Amino acid sequence: MIKLRAILGRRWLILLVTTACGIAAGFVSSSMAQTGDARVERSFTASQTIIANREAPGAVLVSQDVLRLTRGEVPKLAARKLKSKVPPEKLAAKINTIFDGPSAAITVSSDSTSVKEAEARVKAFVDAFVEVTSANANAGRAVTAKAEAAELQSAIDALNAFDQENPDIIAPGFISDGSVSAVTRIQQRNNLLNAVESLKARNRQSEANAISLSPYVSLGPNQTKPSASGLLNVPASAEVRAFLLGVLGLLLGGVVTMLLERMNRRIDTRDELTELINLPILAEIGYDRQKRRHQDEDGSLRLTGVWAEPYRRVRSAIQFVQASESMPNTHEGQPVEGHRAPQVFLVTSTSPGEGKSTSTALTALAMAEVGSPTLVVGGDFRKPMIDRLLGVDREPSVQDFAKLDIDRPSVDEVVHTTDHASLYVAPAGPATREVARLVEAAKELVEVACERGATVIIDSSPLQAANDTLDLLPVVDYVILVLRAGRSGETDLLDTIETMNRMGTRILGIILIGTPIGRKQSYYYDYYSPEGGGLPPEMPILYKPAPDAEPAAA
Repeated sequence: MIKLRAILGRRWLILLVTTACGIAAGFVSSSMAQTGDARVERSFTASQTIIANREAPGAVLVSQDVLRLTRGEVPKLAARKLKSKVPPEKLAAKINTIFDGPSAAITVSSDSTSVKEAEARVKAFVDAFVEVTSANANAGRAVTAKAEAAELQSAIDALNAFDQENPDIIAPGFISDGSVSAVTRIQQRNNLLNAVESLKARNRQSEANAISLSPYVSLGPNQTKPSASGLLNVPASAEVRAFLLGVLGLLLGGVVTMLLERMNRRIDTRDELTELINLPILAEIGYDRQKRRHQDEDGSLRLTGVWAEPYRRVRSAIQFVQASESMPNTHEGQPVEGHRAPQVFLVTSTSPGEGKSTSTALTALAMAEVGSPTLVVGGDFRKPMIDRLLGVDREPSVQDFAKLDIDRPSVDEVVHTTDHASLYVAPAGPATREVARLVEAAKELVEVACERGATVIIDSSPLQAANDTLDLLPVVDYVILVLRAGRSGETDLLDTIETMNRMGTRILGIILIGTPIGRKQSYYYDYYSPEGGGLPPEMPILYKPAPDAEPAAA
């Protein structure tokens, strides 16, 4: 959930833009659909289903016969049935066929803006197909059918001839006189009439047998339906289309966001950081807006509010390594020459804007709070900020100390005092890109401060942005990395740590800034504040909180 909130916090603009574009597209498409409905003619689809007759003699190859529906004799015969002047091949182009193998069925369909036209076209092609395939299959029966038809016609002709010779018998009101001649003629006519009826019944049975033995039979026309357009049928309502396309735009924005996050993986939580690297997290500091930070009238920072405690933990980490490494190392019982406790701590980050200078200033204030002599050296020459954050003049500075001039200021002139008795600042000076001599001047200041027993905290450039930090590492005992949640990338962090490991630099730990822990810190601050009545009597008050105490951002 925290990760999702962090991603939404930095990618909300993409989601907003894609959603807005989707909504706008919905309104535009709705207006275009409403103006275009009058010009669009509705289309209908007529169809019939042909099945193969499994009782027909011989093998029926439906998969091959389906091709004959739009080729050869069938289109020509269908064109004659329709009495159409359109060429057969163009009529065939309007016919669609679907073959279903398991059921041996062929579905013939055609689209048209006229229901009658679509139905007539399908019927003509189906009838033509059945006739052509039946004629080919029953070619052997044609002679027999012709002979049967001739025999029937001969019987009819004989009956007609007899009636012409004996008109009195078929005259209305004829009554036989019982003579042998009358009885004989009546019997002859009945025999001729019975012969005609018998032959007609035989021919009808032959025709029925021929139909039942036809290779294909049509099941008749299916219900004619409106044609499918092939597109999503979206209502023309502007509100509905705007909603649907807005959701689609939001989904598209989500996909784009996921791709961007995948290509540039960022650290958003403490858990992600601990899984990525094996370094101690000195402090975890929540985010606070610039206007709510605790500052004096001149813009300098104050160590107050709930965000002061994390930097006191950084101070504790510095004091711990100083105390643990203060005993001189020995070799065969003899002290190692030149050993000293760690005094120089460099604060850097992977990229600009992660809170490095602010963390430097607040850590120095925490050191001075307990009376530890502390010198802050401005080592970020390209974008100096430490002088403003600690409320000192920008000149004289390290730049002035680096001049090859006999009138250059001394160390004591470059080092400025502050409102805190134990805190001193050597500002970097105006922003510049010419830093070669400045790095050497900063090293010289560090060495003098160490000789005088001060703890030195260097505010350096971001490691991925400039090479100045690497040039300062030879005089540094420990490095403190500052990372901002949601901005620091995993790749940049790993590259930074690998670079310092190659140079043999020790990393004291990481200050993680901007994590969503503000409510938790506010709770503990309110619980232990003097106003809340929860401060234990044995705990000294080291600072007085401001009336509207809010977290001071890094």
